[in-house]
Formats: sequence, C-alpha cells, structure tokens
Amino acid sequence: MSKNAMIILIVVSALVFLGVGLVVGNALNKASADDPWALQSYVDSKVTAAVGPLQTKINDLEARVAVLEDRIEELTNGELPSHNPTEVRIKSTLNVNLRSAPDKNNSDNIVGSAKNGDKFEYLDTVKDSENVDWYKVKLEDGSAAYVISTYADLLY
Repeated sequence: MSKNAMIILIVVSALVFLGVGLVVGNALNKASADDPWALQSYVDSKVTAAVGPLQTKINDLEARVAVLEDRIEELTNGELPSHNPTEVRIKSTLNVNLRSAPDKNNSDNIVGSAKNGDKFEYLDTVKDSENVDWYKVKLEDGSAAYVISTYADLLY
C-alpha cells in the first residue's frame, strides 16, 4: 500500500470516528425522560423526587413520637408502669385447685380452690417436670400456693 493510500485511509477513518462520535453525542443530548440510560441528571432527579416525600413522612413521624413521649411523661408523672406482674386472676368456669407444690398429678398437695375471677398476689413463676408454668401466689392467710398457668392470667 502506498503512502498516499495510507494517508487517505487514516483521514477517512478519522472522519468516520468523528461522525460516529457526533451522532452518539447528539443522541444523548436529545434523550428524553423516558430513556433512563440518557443522563445522570435524569437519575438524580428521580431519586430526589422519591426521597423528598419519604423524608417528609419521617420528619412527621418523629414529631408525632415526640408528642406521644411528652404525653406519656405527663400521664405517668415520669414513672412508667411496672412491666412485672402483680396479680394472678383465675380464668376458668370450673374451680381450680390451689396446690402446695407445682404438681398436678399429686392430689395430696391440694390446699384449696379458686373460682373464675378470683385474684391473688403474684409471687413467682416456676416450671414443673413437664415444663408447664405454675404461678406462685399469696393466699389470704399469708401462705403461698401454686396455680397452673393454664387456668390463670398474669395482671400487670
């Protein structure tokens, strides 16, 4: 290949690359909002449009939480109610046995009975050999007894 042919080939190649570059650049500049590959500014505008309302909602929720915290403080005089049970209430239509030990299979340990709605001071929770909860309660005479959790609710 002659030197002149080589120069012509280089000039033609440069013109082709320049033309392709101009066509691609022009296409990107004319891109619409429907073309997500077009421009970074398009992506930025979509993100800003989505984040703005969410931030407004977050700010509103934070303000509501502050109001609720103030109201709780006002209602409780700064002291939150106990999260520990204080009483046990019987919840059975049948009489429930009060026992000296947390064992439903031993009829010798029955020390009394309670009816639906009866309340006792809560002392503790223990598990029996079958992993069932029993509530230790204080009776009127000051002694302690156990009631199975199946028939009782803890009150706070």
